[in-house]
Amino acid sequence: MHDAFPSFLEDPMTTLAHQARALNIPEGDIQKICMEKDCRLRLVFPAETRQLELIRRIARSTAEITTGLDSDTADDIVLALDEACTNVIVHAYGPHAPDAFIEAEIRISSKDVTIILTDQGVHGRGFHPEKLPPPDIKALFTHPKPGGLGFHLIKTIMDEVRYEKGPGSTNRLTMKRYLSRSG
Repeated sequence: MHDAFPSFLEDPMTTLAHQARALNIPEGDIQKICMEKDCRLRLVFPAETRQLELIRRIARSTAEITTGLDSDTADDIVLALDEACTNVIVHAYGPHAPDAFIEAEIRISSKDVTIILTDQGVHGRGFHPEKLPPPDIKALFTHPKPGGLGFHLIKTIMDEVRYEKGPGSTNRLTMKRYLSRSG
Protein backbone atom coordinates (compact mmCIF):
# COMPACT_ATOMS: atom_id res chain seq x y z
CA MET A 1 0.00 0.00 0.00
CA HIS A 2 2.70 2.54 0.93
CA ASP A 3 5.87 1.04 -0.53
CA ALA A 4 7.46 4.51 -0.66
CA PHE A 5 7.73 4.59 3.14
CA PRO A 6 10.93 3.40 4.80
CA SER A 7 10.73 0.17 6.75
CA PHE A 8 10.61 1.89 10.15
CA LEU A 9 7.26 3.46 9.11
CA GLU A 10 5.64 0.32 7.68
CA ASP A 11 4.16 -0.89 10.95
CA PRO A 12 2.65 2.46 12.00
CA MET A 13 1.12 2.89 8.52
CA THR A 14 -0.34 -0.62 8.59
CA THR A 15 -1.71 -0.02 12.08
CA LEU A 16 -3.16 3.31 10.98
CA ALA A 17 -4.85 1.70 7.97
CA HIS A 18 -6.32 -1.10 10.14
CA GLN A 19 -7.65 1.42 12.66
CA ALA A 20 -9.15 3.54 9.87
CA ARG A 21 -10.92 0.50 8.39
CA ALA A 22 -12.23 -0.43 11.85
CA LEU A 23 -13.76 3.05 12.00
CA ASN A 24 -15.39 2.51 8.56
CA ILE A 25 -13.33 5.24 6.91
CA PRO A 26 -13.66 4.79 3.13
CA GLU A 27 -10.65 3.13 1.43
CA GLY A 28 -10.18 6.16 -0.82
CA ASP A 29 -9.75 8.37 2.24
CA ILE A 30 -7.34 5.90 3.83
CA GLN A 31 -5.18 6.07 0.69
CA LYS A 32 -4.90 9.86 1.17
CA ILE A 33 -3.59 9.55 4.72
CA CYS A 34 0.05 10.43 5.01
CA MET A 35 2.12 9.89 8.11
CA GLU A 36 5.26 11.93 8.41
CA LYS A 37 8.00 10.98 10.81
CA ASP A 38 11.24 12.84 11.20
CA CYS A 39 14.43 11.06 12.10
CA ARG A 40 17.19 12.49 14.29
CA LEU A 41 20.51 10.77 14.85
CA ARG A 42 23.11 12.25 17.20
CA LEU A 43 26.68 10.94 17.22
CA VAL A 44 29.54 12.03 19.44
CA PHE A 45 32.91 10.66 18.40
CA PRO A 46 36.63 11.29 18.92
CA ALA A 47 38.07 13.85 16.51
CA GLU A 48 40.36 11.36 14.81
CA THR A 49 40.65 10.52 11.12
CA ARG A 50 40.34 6.81 11.93
CA GLN A 51 36.71 7.51 12.94
CA LEU A 52 35.75 8.82 9.49
CA GLU A 53 35.02 5.45 7.87
CA LEU A 54 32.55 4.58 10.62
CA ILE A 55 30.88 8.01 10.34
CA ARG A 56 30.57 7.59 6.56
CA ARG A 57 28.99 4.16 7.00
CA ILE A 58 26.49 5.40 9.58
CA ALA A 59 25.57 8.39 7.41
CA ARG A 60 25.22 6.16 4.34
CA SER A 61 23.00 3.68 6.23
CA THR A 62 20.85 6.55 7.48
CA ALA A 63 20.58 7.98 3.97
CA GLU A 64 19.54 4.61 2.55
CA ILE A 65 16.31 4.61 4.60
CA THR A 66 15.38 8.14 3.52
CA THR A 67 12.41 8.20 1.18
CA GLY A 68 13.02 10.48 -1.79
CA LEU A 69 16.81 10.44 -1.52
CA ASP A 70 18.55 8.92 -4.53
CA SER A 71 21.92 7.17 -4.32
CA ASP A 72 23.90 10.04 -5.89
CA THR A 73 22.45 12.57 -3.46
CA ALA A 74 23.17 10.23 -0.56
CA ASP A 75 26.77 9.95 -1.75
CA ASP A 76 27.01 13.76 -1.96
CA ILE A 77 25.72 14.18 1.59
CA VAL A 78 28.15 11.57 2.93
CA LEU A 79 31.01 13.32 1.09
CA ALA A 80 30.04 16.71 2.56
CA LEU A 81 29.92 15.21 6.06
CA ASP A 82 33.31 13.56 5.56
CA GLU A 83 34.87 16.81 4.30
CA ALA A 84 33.42 18.80 7.18
CA CYS A 85 34.61 16.28 9.80
CA THR A 86 38.06 16.21 8.22
CA ASN A 87 38.22 20.02 8.36
CA VAL A 88 37.32 19.97 12.05
CA ILE A 89 39.92 17.30 12.83
CA VAL A 90 42.71 19.01 10.88
CA HIS A 91 41.97 22.71 11.38
CA ALA A 92 39.94 23.07 14.57
CA TYR A 93 41.76 20.53 16.73
CA GLY A 94 45.08 19.82 15.06
CA PRO A 95 46.97 16.52 15.03
CA HIS A 96 47.36 15.95 18.77
CA ALA A 97 44.09 16.49 20.60
CA PRO A 98 43.39 13.31 22.59
CA ASP A 99 40.30 14.67 24.36
CA ALA A 100 38.74 16.27 21.28
CA PHE A 101 35.27 15.27 20.17
CA ILE A 102 32.90 16.12 17.34
CA GLU A 103 29.13 16.02 17.67
CA ALA A 104 27.25 15.23 14.47
CA GLU A 105 23.49 15.50 14.38
CA ILE A 106 21.75 14.18 11.28
CA ARG A 107 18.13 15.26 10.89
CA ILE A 108 15.97 13.77 8.17
CA SER A 109 12.56 15.12 7.34
CA SER A 110 10.25 14.67 4.38
CA LYS A 111 11.81 17.81 2.85
CA ASP A 112 15.52 17.75 3.64
CA VAL A 113 18.56 16.25 5.30
CA THR A 114 20.28 18.57 7.76
CA ILE A 115 23.64 17.87 9.35
CA ILE A 116 24.86 19.93 12.29
CA LEU A 117 28.50 19.52 13.31
CA THR A 118 29.58 20.98 16.62
CA ASP A 119 33.11 21.08 17.99
CA GLN A 120 35.11 22.87 20.67
CA GLY A 121 38.21 23.26 18.53
CA VAL A 122 40.43 26.23 19.16
CA HIS A 123 43.63 25.15 17.41
CA GLY A 124 45.36 27.86 15.42
CA ARG A 125 43.30 30.52 13.75
CA GLY A 126 39.56 31.07 13.70
CA PHE A 127 37.58 29.98 10.66
CA HIS A 128 36.12 32.74 8.49
CA PRO A 129 34.35 31.15 5.49
CA GLU A 130 33.45 34.56 4.06
CA LYS A 131 37.20 35.25 3.63
CA LEU A 132 37.90 32.10 1.62
CA PRO A 133 38.96 32.98 -1.93
CA PRO A 134 37.21 31.13 -4.75
CA PRO A 135 39.16 28.08 -5.87
CA ASP A 136 41.59 28.60 -8.75
CA ILE A 137 40.81 25.53 -10.84
CA LYS A 138 43.42 26.35 -13.51
CA ALA A 139 46.16 26.57 -10.88
CA LEU A 140 45.09 23.20 -9.47
CA PHE A 141 45.59 21.59 -12.88
CA THR A 142 49.05 23.09 -13.35
CA HIS A 143 50.19 22.79 -9.71
CA PRO A 144 48.11 20.11 -8.02
CA LYS A 145 48.21 20.06 -4.23
CA PRO A 146 46.08 18.28 -1.66
CA GLY A 147 43.61 20.23 0.42
CA GLY A 148 42.01 23.62 0.19
CA LEU A 149 38.79 22.68 -1.60
CA GLY A 150 36.78 21.04 1.20
CA PHE A 151 34.59 23.99 2.18
CA HIS A 152 34.00 24.94 -1.47
CA LEU A 153 32.98 21.35 -2.17
CA ILE A 154 30.58 21.39 0.78
CA LYS A 155 28.99 24.63 -0.46
CA THR A 156 28.59 23.10 -3.94
CA ILE A 157 27.06 19.85 -2.70
CA MET A 158 24.71 21.21 -0.05
CA ASP A 159 21.85 23.66 -0.59
CA GLU A 160 22.47 25.66 2.56
CA VAL A 161 25.69 26.00 4.56
CA ARG A 162 26.01 28.13 7.68
CA TYR A 163 28.97 28.45 10.03
CA GLU A 164 28.57 29.95 13.49
CA LYS A 165 31.08 30.67 16.20
CA GLY A 166 29.21 30.16 19.45
CA PRO A 167 29.90 31.16 23.02
CA GLY A 168 33.33 30.17 24.29
CA SER A 169 35.03 28.06 21.67
CA THR A 170 32.00 26.29 20.21
CA ASN A 171 31.94 26.02 16.42
CA ARG A 172 28.80 24.95 14.59
CA LEU A 173 28.46 24.05 10.92
CA THR A 174 24.93 23.48 9.62
CA MET A 175 24.55 21.87 6.20
CA LYS A 176 21.19 21.27 4.54
CA ARG A 177 20.32 19.36 1.38
CA TYR A 178 16.77 19.44 0.06
CA LEU A 179 15.33 16.14 -1.14
CA SER A 180 13.82 17.91 -4.11
CA ARG A 181 15.83 20.58 -5.88
CA SER A 182 14.13 23.05 -8.16
CA GLY A 183 15.87 24.01 -11.39
